[in-house]
Amino acid sequence: MNILNKFSILRIIILVLLIFIIFDITFNFSLSKKPKIFVFLDSSLSMADEKKFPLAIDFLKILKKEIKNLKIFTFGETIKEISSITNLSCQEKRTNFKKILDISFLKKPDIVLILSDGLHNSGSFSLTEKLPFPIHSIGFGIPIIYDFSISDVIYPNFTFVNDTVKIIFRIKSTNLKGWLSAFLIIDEKIIQKKELNFLTENVILEDSFKLVFFDEGKKFLTLKISEIKEEIDYSNNQYFFTINVRRKLAKILYLSNQPTFNLKFIKRVLEENPNYQTDFIYTFGKENINLTIKDYEVIIFDNFDFNIVKNKERELIDNLIKKVKGILFLIDRNSNFTNFSEYLPIFLEKIQLEKEVYFCLTEKGREHIIFENLLKDINNLPPFAGYLKGKPKENTQILLITEKDSSPLFSYHFYQNKIIALFSGFPFWRWLFIGDELLQAKLNDFLLSLISFLKEGRYQFNFFLDKEIFNYGEEVKIKVIALNEIGKPAKNLNMVLEISKYEIKQVFNEIADGLYQTNFLSPDTGEISLKISIFKEKEKIKEEEIKLKILPELEEKKTPYLDSLFLKSLAQKSDGNFYLYPHVPTTFTFLEEKKKINLQIYFQNNLYIYLILISLYILDIYLRKKKGLP
Repeated sequence: MNILNKFSILRIIILVLLIFIIFDITFNFSLSKKPKIFVFLDSSLSMADEKKFPLAIDFLKILKKEIKNLKIFTFGETIKEISSITNLSCQEKRTNFKKILDISFLKKPDIVLILSDGLHNSGSFSLTEKLPFPIHSIGFGIPIIYDFSISDVIYPNFTFVNDTVKIIFRIKSTNLKGWLSAFLIIDEKIIQKKELNFLTENVILEDSFKLVFFDEGKKFLTLKISEIKEEIDYSNNQYFFTINVRRKLAKILYLSNQPTFNLKFIKRVLEENPNYQTDFIYTFGKENINLTIKDYEVIIFDNFDFNIVKNKERELIDNLIKKVKGILFLIDRNSNFTNFSEYLPIFLEKIQLEKEVYFCLTEKGREHIIFENLLKDINNLPPFAGYLKGKPKENTQILLITEKDSSPLFSYHFYQNKIIALFSGFPFWRWLFIGDELLQAKLNDFLLSLISFLKEGRYQFNFFLDKEIFNYGEEVKIKVIALNEIGKPAKNLNMVLEISKYEIKQVFNEIADGLYQTNFLSPDTGEISLKISIFKEKEKIKEEEIKLKILPELEEKKTPYLDSLFLKSLAQKSDGNFYLYPHVPTTFTFLEEKKKINLQIYFQNNLYIYLILISLYILDIYLRKKKGLP
């Protein structure tokens, strides 16, 4: 080829480049190469099951035959590159998937393949950014169940109209955590909703709904929890139950052998209220009484003289007293308790009578629920005409005292699971006979509250733990449900948990009316004794001892299960695939695809193209001058 031809070719190249630049032509083409594949074999103790590690080795043997460019690693707490897969065993005590990412970012493979059960249990692990390489995960073992389920619902079989009903429910988390909604449904209508936060997996959370029924009859309720997409089974996400609502009927017996005006007003209050069923016997001791022993819950003795009771009637009284929950004594000037000590331990001194006796509430009286609605009006109530000066029993709670000498006017104490109350100011009907209608209504409620108190008894406490056995370092949650003396949520109690051996002291928080909770970390392993002390103001009203079993932090152990959710999430977040062995494609096209390198050459506004063009033009001028050509 002569020099003129060479110059012609050079000018053609320059012309072509100019055309490409003018018309903005772009060249696109790609090159390909075989991908660099890293295979990570889980060799932790949990893989030692016969459904896992032997199958993973068999799969890896097939993979090595079909794909040549594999780099194989074993991993657990550490990572080790291996050249042979013979004589491998599960020696690693924990599993840390973060190690896979660390070495992959360092050595930059094109594809990562993980053979594992997905049971990550060493260190934290999270994928926040998209990875530059896909992760394909193959799971070995039996998939773990992921489920939120209603494990228990505690509710009364029956309740009364206008009473507060507490429905306690427990939701179990199986390998899931996060927020969950709980709904209480009546007649397909959601009436209440609660949001529960499962901070950790495999725990049981407890909560409750409170509601009031205003009409009687059988109520059909449903407790339902929201459905989470990761769950496998939704059948245990709802619980059906019924509560029978009826009108309250407290069985009361009124006894007097010297009736006073108290009878008239007590009878009016009780008979106007359909929640109470009362028998009035007010000629007791003066003639033969045909009294059937019913399941009375409260007895009211009004101005009763036990000296005139006949022997047969005493036996009847004794049988009645054994069955009841509460007894109220209304004392008048003729009341006589000389022979009463054979029934119950009550001691009264001689009568102090016929003078105006002004009263005041004690500190306990101001706190007590029976005076709750009367606190603002207590000074507007009339004084009494006299009182019986009694000897308070040990542990007697005095609620009402005389203004001058602080003698007890109204007190109660507990004896053999009964409440024994004495109202020794007389006449009691002075309080019940008041012209002010609003105040009269409050006094009626006071009498009904007093009877409810006699019927229901003392404080009740229920202690709950999330589970029976905890691991070391795991948070322990203790809840206490407290009911006051008449069975309503006990507010403003002080509860302290102590573990004296470790000098631990925790104060409970009142997270709802009558519901107290404290959380703490287990201080040691083994059996640990906790002491819970409960105070009302500064008075201790309950002490309870609870024992916990704390297990040491265990090493990984052989298990047939795998965490398919973890492995699937790992693959999805890196644009890879998840396969549950043996459901793996027979041809490994997802691993054999050659890596493509895409190249793009554009001419307009490309500095390098312009430099090439200028260089060729200068070369053309130089060659022509050198040869003496025009």
